[in-house]
Amino acid sequence: MDVYFRQRAEGLVRRKNELIAAVSFPQRKGIERFRAVSRIVIRQIQENRRRFKWSFYSRRRAARNEYVSLVAKQLQCAETRAIWHIGVSLSAEEKHRLAALSNDLSEADWTYYQSLAKVCVFS
Repeated sequence: MDVYFRQRAEGLVRRKNELIAAVSFPQRKGIERFRAVSRIVIRQIQENRRRFKWSFYSRRRAARNEYVSLVAKQLQCAETRAIWHIGVSLSAEEKHRLAALSNDLSEADWTYYQSLAKVCVFS
């Protein structure tokens, strides 16, 4: 969860620094200052447009399905260890993929996907 806050803070700081750099340098005057600010605005518009494409949602769905299945498997392994005292766990590759997916998720997505995985396991 702290990964989400760190990514969010880094993004906000980066945008703030870009705006300050575009507006505050004395050597940037007139049209150069306008171009620097317009690049920042265009980048934000492109990011918003990317979020409204089907490819974005299909990648997000695939990541959700993979994350939920890995977390459900992890929960099942933990439950098996607790009940039967059998040393079952995720493989190293699965752990690595789960960590990578966790780092890419927002806090809201992470919470929702965790609840989905718990429902899958305990229902």
